[in-house]
Amino acid sequence: MQIRHLPFVGIFVLMSFLLLVAVSMTDRTCDALNYYRINRDFLGDIDAQFLAVGLFAGGVAVYYLITRLFKWDNEIFKYAYWGLLPLLVFHGAILTVSHNLKVGATERSICNKTTRAKKSGGMVSTNLTLKEYLYLQPNRREFPNLPPTSKNITIWFNGGDFIGDYTLQLTFTCSVKETIGKNERWTVKNINKAVGTKTVSYLDFDR
Repeated sequence: MQIRHLPFVGIFVLMSFLLLVAVSMTDRTCDALNYYRINRDFLGDIDAQFLAVGLFAGGVAVYYLITRLFKWDNEIFKYAYWGLLPLLVFHGAILTVSHNLKVGATERSICNKTTRAKKSGGMVSTNLTLKEYLYLQPNRREFPNLPPTSKNITIWFNGGDFIGDYTLQLTFTCSVKETIGKNERWTVKNINKAVGTKTVSYLDFDR
């Protein structure tokens, strides 16, 4: 690599570093989100890494095609090109930052409400809102649908690994008017007629 190319390499490295800093500053990853399989690592899989390498190689090829074949020797263009190339190569970082800014408050709240169950294993999330539960649900097929008035949701979840064994216990409060599942997994623990609510538990397991 010639010395005259160093400034352009430097601007590429700087922009890439700033993207990584943006991801790090907006990241809300915690053990709970990882356990519930909510992981937004934009370079976390092999496909993303190969794609980044391919985009970088393609970007370098296009640069040399423009500067060598078409003899376009414009310094402003060169700096702009190498400054913008990381946005293409690491486009996953932009998507990750956008995601983090959009749902960061929800993820942070879930993290704050979740701890590891040291004796029984797994994770315990307490006092979740329905919005927070619905955020977790798509990532875990074991999580059932809850009534729309559900609140004060507690989750104890253990397992769900590649073997498939798991234990899931839910408790929540909802309106007495809500219809609860009629199979043995659902149990109405108590009814508070004064405020028109009932406490429901749900137990499911596969061992």
